Parts: sequence; C-alpha cells; structure tokens
Amino acid sequence: MRSGSGLPVISMIQLAEMRNMLQALRLSNITDMEIDLLVEELAAIVMGHTSINVLVKVDLQHPFPKAIQEQVYRICQEALNNVVKHARATEVHIHLLSQPEQMRLSIKDNGRGFDQHQTAAKSLGLGIMQERAKEINALVEVKSEINLGTEVLLCWLVTPSA
Repeated sequence: MRSGSGLPVISMIQLAEMRNMLQALRLSNITDMEIDLLVEELAAIVMGHTSINVLVKVDLQHPFPKAIQEQVYRICQEALNNVVKHARATEVHIHLLSQPEQMRLSIKDNGRGFDQHQTAAKSLGLGIMQERAKEINALVEVKSEINLGTEVLLCWLVTPSA
C-alpha cells in the first residue's frame, strides 16, 4: 500500500512486528556480540520489514566497555524505530566510530524531519535516548529540519576510570 506521496505505508501490525524484532535480542546477546554485528543486524531487520535502505559504516579502532555497548545498541535501536514509525524516510546512514578517546554514533535519515521545539518535549523515544545517554555519561543530540531529515548524534568520551 502506498500513501498519497507515493511512499509505502507501514501497517500497525507490521510496525508492531518490527518493533518486537528490534527488541528481541536479549541482554546476553547484546553484550556477547560485537557492536558492528549488532548494528548490522538492526539494519537488516529494518530493511527486511520496510522499504528503507540502511547503510552502515563501522570504524572500530578501539573497543569500548560492554555496558557502553549495550546503551549504544539501545539508542541505535530506538532511533531506527523512530525512523520507521515517523520519518517516512527511504534511506538511513549509520556511522559508528570508536577511537581510544571517544565513541561516536550518527544515525541520519532523509525523512520528513520535525520541528524540534514542538516534538522534543512530548517525544517518548527522544526522552528514552536522552536517559540512556545520561546513564553512560554520554551526550546525545538530535538535529532535524522539516523535509530535510533527522540526525541522532551520540558521543561518549573515554575517561580513565571507564
């Protein structure tokens, strides 16, 4: 089924099914698997259930703690869920970079974007991402413009005690 704009319409059943699959990985799998494989699996799930093309680039120059990995995975998961549910995007770019001093995650879509002043205060998904970032002392920033898409940026700085 297609909307008036020619974009595919995702039924509530398809959305619920995909959300369940995005949440299917148990904590043990998230901490046992490498983050690049986890992100690739999220991308495959989205592409398998939507017409959204997800391009993944992972540059792991330095490993980061499993507790950080879990939150990075969950933030990526929530961002992709928001893309599927709200963005009407046809493409998403995920870039994960891990260096000795920092880890950066960018999830950028070409969707319809949103007015951050109106949406941020009432958005459960954005709030969840903020809380997860706060748990690991990371910063998450969401940039969005109407008709120009949305980008979720996560930055975690390595501290000597991390």
